[in-house]
Amino acid sequence: MTGRIDPGWRARSIYQSDAVGPISELALRAALVAGLLIGTGAVRVPFATRYLVMLLAVGALVLAPRGALMRMRVSLSILLFIGTFVLSSLWTIEPGATQFRMQQWIPLFLAVGLSTALLERDPIVESVRLVLRIGVVMSLFATAAFVESRTHIDPTGFNPELEGWHGFFSHKNVMAPFMVMAIVSAIRLETEPVLRWMVGIGAAVLIVGSTSVTGATALAVVLGFLWWWNVLERQSGRWTQGFVAISVVGFLGLLASAALSLQALTLASGKDLTFTGRTEIWSAVIVKIGERPWTGYGVGGLLWGPPPSPTTAAVWRDIGFSASHSHSGILDLLLQMGLIGLVIYTIFWVSTVRSVVAMRNTEPALAAVLLCFVVLQIYTSLSESTFLGAWMLWLMVMRGLGLEVSLAGKRRSSSHG
Repeated sequence: MTGRIDPGWRARSIYQSDAVGPISELALRAALVAGLLIGTGAVRVPFATRYLVMLLAVGALVLAPRGALMRMRVSLSILLFIGTFVLSSLWTIEPGATQFRMQQWIPLFLAVGLSTALLERDPIVESVRLVLRIGVVMSLFATAAFVESRTHIDPTGFNPELEGWHGFFSHKNVMAPFMVMAIVSAIRLETEPVLRWMVGIGAAVLIVGSTSVTGATALAVVLGFLWWWNVLERQSGRWTQGFVAISVVGFLGLLASAALSLQALTLASGKDLTFTGRTEIWSAVIVKIGERPWTGYGVGGLLWGPPPSPTTAAVWRDIGFSASHSHSGILDLLLQMGLIGLVIYTIFWVSTVRSVVAMRNTEPALAAVLLCFVVLQIYTSLSESTFLGAWMLWLMVMRGLGLEVSLAGKRRSSSHG
């Protein structure tokens, strides 16, 4: 669902106009860049900065011309999910933790949501490229300048020191997906050869230095998908259907081979069949989900500490160690927001992916990058919590781009008419 479209509007091109005005556009770009950098953890700033970012976006909204507000793109599925996110405060078992999560994410949701609802295609894409460049540069700087950015020390003291670069990010498995997308963006969206190589090589070095098996395998999976997508783009007619059919058979064969060789693969990667204790976490989390299947425990309501709530402490005892999240995208969503949250999130996620797929003919490069993000999210969700937090911000960007590209086509048709 979107706001009203002015049929008499005429753009200088499909995607470029001064609809929001130069001051509002600058403020929205800044809010989008800052919101993504802060949300992903690529930079470290005082906590209150996220409120300033939100105010920057709200200020841009106030300054924008009335016509721009009438053309504001509003996704009802995003509003519904954020509403459920906030309402989880009513049934959380840990009000303090949930209140912190609201303070952490709602300002950024508003900043990124407003920016992507008002900005047009080019400013959004340019802002995303800038975020990825800054993230790579800041991570390289942090790794070189601060020893704590080259190892992970659990401030709670519950877990042993963990080797691996992570820059300003909280964990190497948080940094690695960001760098995977930086590489994909460099390949398909960067127009300057120097920047393409600098961003790509810098991100690759950080993934290697992170020693993240999740990051390395995610990079291989995403690059494999990007190659497959590039080949698919060159197919036509019945060859497309044949190529897809062969690809599905090949993919199923790879899955079967991986399943049969699971023990060898885990040992070769330095892991074990518990996936570094993840199976213990999943077992304990599934039991807790069964106790509150519909609403979950509220955002941040479980696996929060120190000090942990009695329920969290009991889960940690069952696991045998402290775990800050469930290490599974679906389980994490069920744990925090229950089946109700999962259904609403699925509606939002499917509508977002559909809008991206619809871009493949008019925006092949952009569609390829965004679909790589989808593959990255799905793959990483097998061992990490990748549905909420910063991942929501990226999905909001995708949804905004999908709506804008769709409406731009309608505006073009209207202008030709």
